[in-house]
Amino acid sequence: MEVNMSTKGEKKHLLNVYINKELITTFDMQTAGSSKYTIGRAKDNDLVIHSPIVSAHHATIHVENGQCKIIDENSTNGIIIDERKVTEQVLVNGMHILIDDMNNPHDEGIFILYSELENEQDEKWNEVYFKDKPSITIGRESSNDIALAHSLVSRKHAQIFVEKNDIFVKDLNSTNGTFLNGKPVKQVTKLKPLDMIYIGQTKFIVQENKILYNVHVKGLQIDAINISKTVVDSSGGLFAAKATKKILDNISISIKPGELVALIGGSGAGKSTFLDTLNGFRPATDGTVLVNGDDFYANYNAYKNILGYVPQQDIVYDTLTVQQMLIYAAKLRMPEDSSEAEILERVKEVIEDVELEGREDLVISQLSGGQRKRASIAVELLADPKLFFLDEPTSGLDPGMERNMMRLLRKLSNKGKTIILITHATANLHLCDKVVFLGYGGRLCYFGPPSGAQKFFEVTDYTDIYDLINKQAEKWQAKFVQSHYYSYYQTLTGKQAEKKPLQKGPSRSSLKQFAILSARYLKLSLVDKQRFFFLMIQAPIIAILMGLVAETDSFEYFETSKQVIFTVAASAVWIGLLNSIQEITKEKTIYKRERTVNLKLGPYISSKIVILGLMGLIQSVIFVAIFTAIIELPTENLLGYVPIEIFMTFFLSVLASTAMGLVVSCLVANSDRAMGLAPILLVPQLIFNGLVFELEGVTDWLSNLAIAKWTARAFSISFDLNDKPMELETKVALPQRDLPEYYDHSLSLLYQNWGILLGITVLCTVISIVILKRKDRQ
Repeated sequence: MEVNMSTKGEKKHLLNVYINKELITTFDMQTAGSSKYTIGRAKDNDLVIHSPIVSAHHATIHVENGQCKIIDENSTNGIIIDERKVTEQVLVNGMHILIDDMNNPHDEGIFILYSELENEQDEKWNEVYFKDKPSITIGRESSNDIALAHSLVSRKHAQIFVEKNDIFVKDLNSTNGTFLNGKPVKQVTKLKPLDMIYIGQTKFIVQENKILYNVHVKGLQIDAINISKTVVDSSGGLFAAKATKKILDNISISIKPGELVALIGGSGAGKSTFLDTLNGFRPATDGTVLVNGDDFYANYNAYKNILGYVPQQDIVYDTLTVQQMLIYAAKLRMPEDSSEAEILERVKEVIEDVELEGREDLVISQLSGGQRKRASIAVELLADPKLFFLDEPTSGLDPGMERNMMRLLRKLSNKGKTIILITHATANLHLCDKVVFLGYGGRLCYFGPPSGAQKFFEVTDYTDIYDLINKQAEKWQAKFVQSHYYSYYQTLTGKQAEKKPLQKGPSRSSLKQFAILSARYLKLSLVDKQRFFFLMIQAPIIAILMGLVAETDSFEYFETSKQVIFTVAASAVWIGLLNSIQEITKEKTIYKRERTVNLKLGPYISSKIVILGLMGLIQSVIFVAIFTAIIELPTENLLGYVPIEIFMTFFLSVLASTAMGLVVSCLVANSDRAMGLAPILLVPQLIFNGLVFELEGVTDWLSNLAIAKWTARAFSISFDLNDKPMELETKVALPQRDLPEYYDHSLSLLYQNWGILLGITVLCTVISIVILKRKDRQ
């Protein structure tokens, strides 16, 4: 999908504003829709810079015929370009604009970097600190400290290093050269602040303690404008009047393409809620979210396939290998016409991206916590998302793994992915481009570079900020609005969503999705050998135990026939329930994520029914084989062979019970609750099967909901229960029995009961789909 809707051929004119060496905001003059832009401290300017050294109306920039000219408006500190004060100047790509006192430089001087870009490009500025890397190598190979994947860049191109507190640049015999302030570097050369180095198409700017460098990306920008979220407050109790509660309070942020942004805050700050307003899972009640100028909520279907989301819980199956998990996920997420070779190639690429090479054939349960999280990220990378959201990806990781995870996310953002994550870990915040501190009640207390947060909150440790924003959220919210970090807001006020018709995502084939889901579910069932063995062993154990307690000629008399039929019917229901009652709830996290992408409910539930039905078929064959070998069957039959009738009834009962178990699995919150409900569901089957208690009125009506009732009737018909004499009749004379017609040895009655069992299966399948669809809306 083409996400940049700008007019091809035009140029973007960008002003990157740095205050105290921190990138505060980027002002895009091409998209602002005017040919004249004002810069100053007053709120009526187009670019508002909250700094005391900036005049109320400091300068004006005129854009004519693709050329920009800056004009000083009699400001106090003036405009400095190329180390001289100017009143007006035509701007060229890469030019530095300083707002400062030349004789007495301020601690928080303003540095503006002007850039010209092709309209389809965006520019992202990265930072490398010399305290982390006193020697920085630059080149095309991935082993370099800064890897530039461009044909003009040599494998080992240049080196920037610190020696005795001075900074130097050295060309490493590159093919196309290294250029310093427009001149080729022929020997080791000393650098000074604001020197500009060009390597290929990449600009490097020297500062006192770090190197800034830009990369051109075609990513997605997110603008959240005046976001608020109000919910019904149910804390007053069941009978209290319903009140509303604001959990997000008028938040505005602007995230550039390829930025890595961390959301931080204490309990009750609304971090997860805000993340979900940005990714569209829980839209805001007020405000707007724009993605590259589009109304994100209105066009969600168009963007959801290039959106990645990793929740706190892993979205991988423990029993599959890394490669197996990724192949199945790729078949569901990649275009339907992707070949097997393309799928395998993409899987190989994402494994390399998340640095899991050599672990492709490991079962996911054998991975460490950090590796499992990387596997979850790999699942989301398959569709090459441009927007990436992560909910506490470093939770539960040790400090080393946490650092590696943040470095991985940094690497992914450098490739143009816009990444937003929730985290409580602050040790590696310097790897982020921006941080968002949310105070109690969803108040925005800070948004800006990590290096500025400690100065803004006047603390020396990030962890001290938590206490401040929880106890005094309103104070810090008000302070932030008055700070220079809020300069970006003025550029958001004039933005409006582009008027476009609602776009629909690509249609997926239900049949293909059903085939993929069935194959994956079958694989999951077979590789979990312990669970598969436990399910398969039920049928023979029950049949053998019945052989121990039942007589060989149990079907000779009415009383013993009823005992056997009762037990077999209950066993069939139990086997079906146990097969399925945990199957949906145990993969709830994976289901939710796949559902938000392109998972269809019909294929999903149908795949469960088919594979569980296949398992039930095997269980039924095993049970009937052992049962008929132990207990002598009646010779009367309706289909020519009694075991066939027993098998059909047993299998249809298992299938109906399986479908009922799926309904329960859709309803409950977790697997433990599901298993707790299994006995509760079985007891009514024992009471209402019609063989033990006489059912009349309400109880007779309720019994129609019991699968065991129709199973018992079908077995009774096949075994010709009405024709069996009572054992007491051989000893004493008894009055003639009132035999119910529904037990008559009739083929039509047998078909009728089988039809009811099939109908229950279909009904429960539909109910499962309805429940899941209703949960989607919630």
